[in-house]
Amino acid sequence: MDLREVGYDNRDWINLAQDRHQLRAYVRMAIHAHKVNTNLERKERKKERKKERKKERKKERKKERKKERKRKKERKTEPAAAVTN
Repeated sequence: MDLREVGYDNRDWINLAQDRHQLRAYVRMAIHAHKVNTNLERKERKKERKKERKKERKKERKKERKKERKRKKERKTEPAAAVTN
């Protein structure tokens, strides 16, 4: 089949080739942007998990300090109770 029969002349092939190159460039850019966004999202999720772990450790330390204060208070009251008995 001759392309002139279909209505394509040499000029159209040049435009099609340029469009193909532009399309490829656009697809490459979109894929790269997706990879960059995916990496950024992954970093953000990692940062959020790190913050959550930090908060949990802080809560645990607070609970431990509270327990320790309670133990110290009980130790102080035990000898006094023994003396009065």
